[in-house]
Order: sequence, then C-alpha cells, then structure tokens
Amino acid sequence: MHDRPYDAAYRVMAVRQFMDHEITLALPFCLGAGPPHAHEGFQGGLAMFTKTTIPKPSFRAFELLHRMKGTRVECLSSNDPVGALACSSPDKSHAWVMLYNLMENYKHQPYATSVAVKFRGLPRGMWQCTKTAIAPSVCDPRLVWEAMGARLSCAR
Repeated sequence: MHDRPYDAAYRVMAVRQFMDHEITLALPFCLGAGPPHAHEGFQGGLAMFTKTTIPKPSFRAFELLHRMKGTRVECLSSNDPVGALACSSPDKSHAWVMLYNLMENYKHQPYATSVAVKFRGLPRGMWQCTKTAIAPSVCDPRLVWEAMGARLSCAR
C-alpha cells in the first residue's frame, strides 16, 4: 500500500495530525527503498523512492505540501473520510487547500463524491482554482512502472 496513491493521502493526514497536535518533528519514512540487489522496483515499503529512484506517491504528497506557503487557515470538509489542510499567503491574495481521501481499506475502488470546503479568514470574492491530483489513475508511478512491464531496474 505504500507504493500507491493511498499512501499520499495517509502522509497528508499525518502531517495535518502533527500540526493539530503541535508535533514539530517526525520521521515516519526512509528516502530509498534499499540496496539495488534487494528487490526489483516497487516493494511496498515506507520509502519515498524506489531503488530505481522513481518518486512514489508519498514523495508527490510532500511536493504538494511544500507548495503551501503562508499561515494555516481553518478548512473543514463536509464528507468524511475526505479531510483538508489549507493555508493563505500573508497578504491573503493566494490560498492553498489540499484535500485527501483516506479510506481505511486501501484496496477500496475509487468513487466520485462531493465535498463542500469552508474557509475562515480569507477575503470574500471570486477565487481562481487549479487542481493537481495524486490518484489511482493520475500521478501513480506504479502504474507507469507496471505498463513498462515492471522491468525498470538498476544495473547490477
């Protein structure tokens, strides 16, 4: 499950929980997935990269979290298990929100749902939105690896 988009949602939820509980340092991952001879490609471990340096979804989650600059603002989701984390720039001209859908059963099939997101502390008005997704059909490096015949590996 650590090689699939589920893990990205888990990492964002964990960061939100750390922030909610004022935890400022946590090291719940390792960077690499072990030495080249240990396995081929994806193997389900906590690493943020495969041994062949393919970024896993958890790395992509941290990339998106890094884009969020400014002060945290309250952001509530109307649809459990969809959670949210948001912040705004100091001048309140930009805001970032990250929604995550953390299904307890990581093998659960994707589904469509609606979520109402409520912000507090942002100016009223029209906002322009852009979307970046980490999902089973989008930004899933394991699917790319599987489409290549699961052959990508380091030279021995």
